[in-house]
Amino acid sequence: MSKNIVKRTVAGATALLSVAGNIPAMTNATGILDNLSLFASADTSSHTIEDLAALHDEANEWFEANVGDLEDEEIESNLQDKLIDAEILIDEAGDGEEGPDEIEINDAYSALEAAYNAAKEALEDQEPVTLEYEATNWNWAEDFSSCQVTIHCTNNDDVQDQTVDAVVASNVDSVKSCTTDGQTTYTATYVMGEQTFTDSQVVTEPAGHTWELLNWIWDQNDVAVARLKCSECGEVVPYLADVTPEVTDATCEEDGQIKYHAVITIGDQVFEDEKTVKIDALGHDYGEPAYTWKQETDADGKTVYSCTASRTCKNDESHVDTEDAKVDFEVITPATLTQKGIGKYVAKFNNEAFKTQTKIVEIAVQNPEYKKPVYTWSKDNKTCIAYAECINGSRDFDIIENGKVSVDVTKPATCTEKGQTTYTATFENVMFEQQEVVLENIDATGHTYGDPQWTWTENEDGTWSAGVIFECDKDNHTEDVSENVEVTFTSTKTPTCTEGGTGVYTAKVTFEGKEYTDTRM
Repeated sequence: MSKNIVKRTVAGATALLSVAGNIPAMTNATGILDNLSLFASADTSSHTIEDLAALHDEANEWFEANVGDLEDEEIESNLQDKLIDAEILIDEAGDGEEGPDEIEINDAYSALEAAYNAAKEALEDQEPVTLEYEATNWNWAEDFSSCQVTIHCTNNDDVQDQTVDAVVASNVDSVKSCTTDGQTTYTATYVMGEQTFTDSQVVTEPAGHTWELLNWIWDQNDVAVARLKCSECGEVVPYLADVTPEVTDATCEEDGQIKYHAVITIGDQVFEDEKTVKIDALGHDYGEPAYTWKQETDADGKTVYSCTASRTCKNDESHVDTEDAKVDFEVITPATLTQKGIGKYVAKFNNEAFKTQTKIVEIAVQNPEYKKPVYTWSKDNKTCIAYAECINGSRDFDIIENGKVSVDVTKPATCTEKGQTTYTATFENVMFEQQEVVLENIDATGHTYGDPQWTWTENEDGTWSAGVIFECDKDNHTEDVSENVEVTFTSTKTPTCTEGGTGVYTAKVTFEGKEYTDTRM
């Protein structure tokens, strides 16, 4: 028995046994179960765990294929128990720990083999069950040309219902005529084993003529009569049709129509005809034109006017004829810097229905226009005057403003480079832009050197030479003037045969017009 079967039977043995419990017990089964122990003890051969596993797989496969078919639930339950017992031993042997001994394996093998054989013999001895069926639903096609039937097993709920095609036969019991009903019987048959299922449907075709259309007669558009002839008896009759008009209204530009639809229905026969009457297009009927002036701004930012003419059709308000005029402007009285002017717009149209229109407007007082401003600085850069000359008016409209000047040192002077002063002029009038003048008018400060820094060096012949540098106190700049140093020696004691002499070395240098000295004993 596989791992999943063991888990299923151990966890759900009650469910399986409840299924088996629905099967009637086989008579005389007690004796077989009483003798199972005899079968187990009679086998004295030795079996391995592999033998037990092989028998288990074979018996389990048979069990799964036949579970529920045994009528004796006790034999079925016994086989199930022996499969579980064998499975437990097989699992123990596969765990790697101390497994079952030879006696346990032999006992389990014998018990499983006896239960397996008993179950097979019991199944072979059972009387076969004959299934019984009934037809539960007949589903006929609309024209009775085919039929499906549902077959249901009445003595085994495990057998699923099946829907199958029945064989359909028809028989004409009586033929329809102009005065006599016709009748046809349809019979559906399905054979299943020794059982035969049938269902019949009787279809009646009422008596009546079979009409053919001879011709249509129309009178005053909304009255239609069809002349019909029976194809069987030859009778000819007139039938008044039901006439329905379908109106498509004419528009200003398109024709309309009335479509008359005639219908006669006799039983399942339908006769139809149509007649169409044209309605001429109405044409446009425009009202008086309306003119609309619209104030706009052109690409240069100036105010201008456009004019649009429109007229609406009285027959259809959605039909609107419009045209944008060609508008010209002329100055009647020019505007000045102090007085308004007068101008006239003239709107002309191509459509003769639209008349030329005029509009008188005021021309706003002109704004003064100026040349590019001129800026004049004083010699000491402490004042700056801005001047803008009016080009479309008198000198009274010129603008003059004395700017506010600020002075800032924007680059301080160094020992060797000049400094810069920036003069900035600002103005209240937005026409004037800020002005700047930058001058290098701060003299360099020059270096300020401290005391000389002397260094003495002994020469190979025992004499001494001196070097000197000067360092600026402000920017740490150094000047090495060692090559200009003059060294002299003055003896202070003449050497003798037994004692050496002594003297003083004096170093002298002139730097920036001043003499500096240093001595070494």
